[in-house]
Amino acid sequence: MRKRSLDMLPLLDVFMVVLFVFATVQESELDSTIREVDELQAKLLEAQVMHAAEAARASVLAAQVEVQAQQRDRATQLEAELADYQRACGPRGADDPLCPAADPERREQAEIAVMQDQLLSNIAVFQIEIGGEVDLESGRVINHCCFRADPPIGEWRRCGEVPYSRIAQADWFDEGANGLRESLKQTREGYAIILLQQDKPASYQLTKDFAQLLQSRLRDHYVYDNGVAAGPLQCPLLAREPLALEPQ
Repeated sequence: MRKRSLDMLPLLDVFMVVLFVFATVQESELDSTIREVDELQAKLLEAQVMHAAEAARASVLAAQVEVQAQQRDRATQLEAELADYQRACGPRGADDPLCPAADPERREQAEIAVMQDQLLSNIAVFQIEIGGEVDLESGRVINHCCFRADPPIGEWRRCGEVPYSRIAQADWFDEGANGLRESLKQTREGYAIILLQQDKPASYQLTKDFAQLLQSRLRDHYVYDNGVAAGPLQCPLLAREPLALEPQ
């Protein structure tokens, strides 16, 4: 007996319908998910915009607070300056010149001057200058010494000739240096400052060696070597011109 063949076409149609329905359901769910994602992204963007706006508003408020604080500080400073001015000079009219006593720069300079006077009242100050002079006959440089205490009001005094050799220089100073050694010992409470300078005609770096000698002999003194003066020395007792040859 011949077997009857099974017709699969109806089953295939049913299967296709099932797949179509399943795909439709999946597409619907996917569309719903996409809409939810879009809504969430929109809400996130809105939240970010609001946060940025709040941050900007907070920055503006902080800047306003800072400006107000600076204005208050400036007002307080101006009030203090006005009070200082009135204490120093009395009331000031609109067109009145600035009172010197209330000028901050002048007041600071005056305070520094007072401090310097107080400092120097306990410290002796000496100024030593060495002026060179060339003996045209022998070609030797003569280093004339000049000093004063309490510059700029002290009286200049001669202190002879400073030898160039270190050994001769030490012997000259230890023997008194024409009164310089004893004068440098006249200090206030043992403290003293020595200002040392030479001119260009004097022996090369003479003040450098002389400063070392003074520091070794006077250990409580502060020696400042100012080197070669840019212009003329201050001591009027120093020779200014080279020695002229005497007629034969």
